[in-house]
Amino acid sequence: MIDRRIGTSWIWLAILVPLTVSEAARLPDWAKRIADTAPEYGDTVPEHPSRVLLSEISLIVQQDGKLRVRRRTATQALSWIAADVGLGVFHFDEDTEILRSRGWHLPAEGKAKKSSGAAMDLSLDDAFLSDQKVRFIGLDGVEKGSLVFFEFEAIEEPEQLAHLELFHEGAPIEVARLTLQTPPDWSVRYAWLRNLGPEPSVREGVRIWELRHLEMTEPEELGQSPVDRAPILLLSFSPPPGIEVGPASIPDWISLAHWYEELAAGREAVTPEIAETARQVLDLSDAGFLPGVRSTGVYVRDQVRYVAKEIGIGGYRPHAAGQVLHQLYGDCKDKGTLFRSMLAAEGRESYPILINTSLSDTVSEEVPYLGSFNHFVVGVPVPEEIPVPAAFRPAMIEAGELGPLLVVDTTDEYTSVGYLPEGLAGKTGFVIAGDESTLVDLPAIDTEANRIEKELEAEIRPDSSVTLRLETVRYGVPAAATRYAYRQSVREYRERAERTLLQRWPQGTVKDFAVVDETEDGGFIETVKMEIGAPPDPETAELFQLFPGALADLPRVPLGRRETAVKYGHAITLRFETTIRGFASRSATPGGDDKEGDGWSTGSSFERDGDALQGKWEMTLSRLRFEPDEFRELKRMWSSARRSSSAAISLAP
Repeated sequence: MIDRRIGTSWIWLAILVPLTVSEAARLPDWAKRIADTAPEYGDTVPEHPSRVLLSEISLIVQQDGKLRVRRRTATQALSWIAADVGLGVFHFDEDTEILRSRGWHLPAEGKAKKSSGAAMDLSLDDAFLSDQKVRFIGLDGVEKGSLVFFEFEAIEEPEQLAHLELFHEGAPIEVARLTLQTPPDWSVRYAWLRNLGPEPSVREGVRIWELRHLEMTEPEELGQSPVDRAPILLLSFSPPPGIEVGPASIPDWISLAHWYEELAAGREAVTPEIAETARQVLDLSDAGFLPGVRSTGVYVRDQVRYVAKEIGIGGYRPHAAGQVLHQLYGDCKDKGTLFRSMLAAEGRESYPILINTSLSDTVSEEVPYLGSFNHFVVGVPVPEEIPVPAAFRPAMIEAGELGPLLVVDTTDEYTSVGYLPEGLAGKTGFVIAGDESTLVDLPAIDTEANRIEKELEAEIRPDSSVTLRLETVRYGVPAAATRYAYRQSVREYRERAERTLLQRWPQGTVKDFAVVDETEDGGFIETVKMEIGAPPDPETAELFQLFPGALADLPRVPLGRRETAVKYGHAITLRFETTIRGFASRSATPGGDDKEGDGWSTGSSFERDGDALQGKWEMTLSRLRFEPDEFRELKRMWSSARRSSSAAISLAP
């Protein structure tokens, strides 16, 4: 299983100082060897509160396909605040028999102590009915300089003869090791994901993959998660021909598709209740293929509550669509299967798509593995003769012989059908369609899909007071994020929005505030009407910004000491159109400003028509990553965007 804790990294500055044999006398041999050569922890303030001296997993494949798993870790506390070092963690499920759970604590001064008391088993999340659990072992008295060792052993019965290992411990790792032993004549395939790793060494039939000096960087704003930078090793093992074992042996992606189709066969069957519900949904929708798909997807998204019931094979096999409709709850594969069943009742074809919504780069073309995925969405074929409106294009993909597919996620209640959640964009998914099954890459960069459009209409009165109307429309990821905040608390959302407006215009009064939560084209609309009192002295008053808050949705971070790349989560387009009336005898017309660079552009333009001034500003960002040696380009982008959006006029007559 994967430990997804996020921690920080450490650059070793210490020297090696062995501990005495008497101090480590109660440790097992493997831990004693580490203790005898553990580096000194030092008196300086560490960059990270701990470091992992060893992270090792040993896999022994038994003749029946079960896995004997042993996990060992050795961690050194470098700070007084490293209390979590004393907590050992092992993930398991109902098909796991835990054989041994042990821990040892060797203080900086004193003798080693073995863990005492019973281990504690807890479910991963009380929001789910799941057999996924975690075993904890706690060690008391961990202090700066402590060495902590944990060892877990278990027998696992996997669904597939494969294993995915993420080398991440939330701290820098000195030695990370995976060993694999299979019965004679078994074949093994492997693939390194994200980073090229070493070839295995072989000793007495045991394959050994070893990594050294895995650093850990602090998570930073606009930065890639340390978990998404950690290397992944994917393994697949198969018995000789003619040998049958319990777990599935899957040689290629088509075989995986057939295995899954057999597992889920009949689950999308159309019942009379499903057919009637589908008919009612279509009767309420606009005519047309895509509007019907959207209405059906929205029904499942909003009416079926997300509840995961993942016990044993239930982690992979969906519940029957009729049961999901009756209960009106289910997990992603349950909701997706009901959606497929309702589409089938409407005479529309669809395919399951497996994808990973939380981790990136988990899929290998050469080594198929069901565990590479943790989410279920649906691909709906769109006939070639049907034009695809702009509101559906962001979620369209090409799927080889299957042709164009509209990807629908019925689990994400904040993302409109026709758009992709941020966690799916750019990921590799697996479309399950028999012999035509295929891996697909979901689109990652679409500046039009993720856009924010603002329209400001203002009138300057003779006394220099202002009335204005500001409409903001968000699409794609910005719409989903805002919709989430709005639905958490309408009152708090409005209060925050009004505070921002009054900070911008302290003399203003909000006269009206309205929201349209979700439009047919996926927009989230916020409309504000305000009156801004006349300044005491218009001649010395602050200038009125023509594009107020234009850059509020373009995050910026300090770059002075930054050593990691700046990474934006998605492409974006920002547009702002302003019309100011009552402008006849006031400021001169501002000049336009246009700049562009590698993966970005920004510009403004202005026109005057009688007493009206019209201004337009736009910025597009299609590039998502800037390495440290490219920060000059990033600064240029920020500076250009600020300059082009900074036009202002005087309120003085």
